[in-house]
Amino acid sequence: MKAPMLSIFCGLLLSMEYLARAQGTFQNLDFEGAFNLPVLNPPSSTALVPMANALPGWTQYINGTNLESLVIYNGVSGGAAAISLLTSNTANSTFPVLGGNYTVTIAAGQFPPLTSTVPTAIAQTSLVPVTALSLRFSAKGFVDDLAVSFNGQEIPFFLLQALPNYGIYGCDVSTIRGLPGELRFTERPISNPFSKTLLDDIFFSNQPIPEPSAIGLFALGASFVAWRLRKR
Repeated sequence: MKAPMLSIFCGLLLSMEYLARAQGTFQNLDFEGAFNLPVLNPPSSTALVPMANALPGWTQYINGTNLESLVIYNGVSGGAAAISLLTSNTANSTFPVLGGNYTVTIAAGQFPPLTSTVPTAIAQTSLVPVTALSLRFSAKGFVDDLAVSFNGQEIPFFLLQALPNYGIYGCDVSTIRGLPGELRFTERPISNPFSKTLLDDIFFSNQPIPEPSAIGLFALGASFVAWRLRKR
């Protein structure tokens, strides 16, 4: 493919991606809106910061109803039910930033005075874009223990693309587009009592979720196109 044609092709792809994304009145879906965070010394150290500063627009829930005001900054929970805001300086390499400057970790775990492990969630209430057909997000970890819900109704999600370090997942939201309600991501202690999932880059798309059989064909086709471009 000649250079001018390749530039036009890439430009069209970027334009399609821009048009496909929307937030409606939801905010900070990529978790890049953090502000007034402390300067850590050394940079790999951790701190507790206000939820409003770390994840503006979001609310934290422990065990379904307990609202928490603090989150772990630049670290992960050692067993407690908690939310973390990770950076590229996070000491534990098992929990890398999936995109941009920040990634959120939702950790199920123990919460006083309970001795059993409980789920942890983040949520916000707003309006689903009227053009939205799907909700997509990046995730890594105990993703099978993650639940996505809207107004208390769980929405099934599927793996759309497996990348080297994480997966891109999507769910059908065509029946709730244009509606106000609470969008919630909950990590449940199912396969592991201290399960954790890294979450990032949430966005609504005007593209529908492909049929499960089509997802594999799409991945194969994308690999073929990439191979052809490399050859040329």
